[in-house]
Amino acid sequence: MPKADLEFLRDMTRDVIESLACPAGIERWGPLPITNTCGFTLVTPGKDSYTAYWPRDFSMSLDSGFITPEELRSHLLLTCQARTTTPT
Repeated sequence: MPKADLEFLRDMTRDVIESLACPAGIERWGPLPITNTCGFTLVTPGKDSYTAYWPRDFSMSLDSGFITPEELRSHLLLTCQARTTTPT
């Protein structure tokens, strides 16, 4: 693949990941307004159109190279917390 094409794809991927990131405390509008109260930047699958966190969708972003180890750790801990919560 030509270097210019690879750079274009890398830049586009970076821009998409950045657009999906919702920093802690930031309110976003989608089907319902929400505020990120997770305490870290949450990567969601649909920017303003779909603001929920889905582990499957997040996992597809990992190969991009634009998710840091700390971001991965935060998302994994959130997933574990949600999965181990027992309804009362």
